Amino acid sequence: MFARIWYPESELLNLVEGMNRVANRVARQNGRHDSLRQTSWTPPVDIAEDDHNFYLIIELPGLEKKDVKVHYENGVLTIKGQKKHRQQDGVVLHRQEIPFGEFERSFKLPEQIDVGKIAANFQRGVLTVTLPKAEEARPKQIDVQIK
Repeated sequence: MFARIWYPESELLNLVEGMNRVANRVARQNGRHDSLRQTSWTPPVDIAEDDHNFYLIIELPGLEKKDVKVHYENGVLTIKGQKKHRQQDGVVLHRQEIPFGEFERSFKLPEQIDVGKIAANFQRGVLTVTLPKAEEARPKQIDVQIK
């Protein structure tokens, strides 16, 4: 008999992803959000934070820096690009799981971002966007004197 290990985090993540797919489909059908328009594929994104920055880490395998555009406007950071289909003459494709085509991801940024210092680095198929926190948004530590 085998014991099955339960990972509640992955079940919650699957539920959230499913809800996002439904919300995106409804928004596209109603034409409400250009940022949610249907694209060929959606690259996965990790969002991280430390005391000084937020980070968006986007996996873009098979792409080069010239294939990706990063744009900030009115509190929204948009990442878009296109992954070309790797078609070879004389090769019969029996199964296709590797996505290709246009993609677009948009992120509403918190007001505490120092937008003048946003930076992006593309290395080995991974785009890392660094979003520096404004000075007033950084955690402050004050030593209190004990009497």
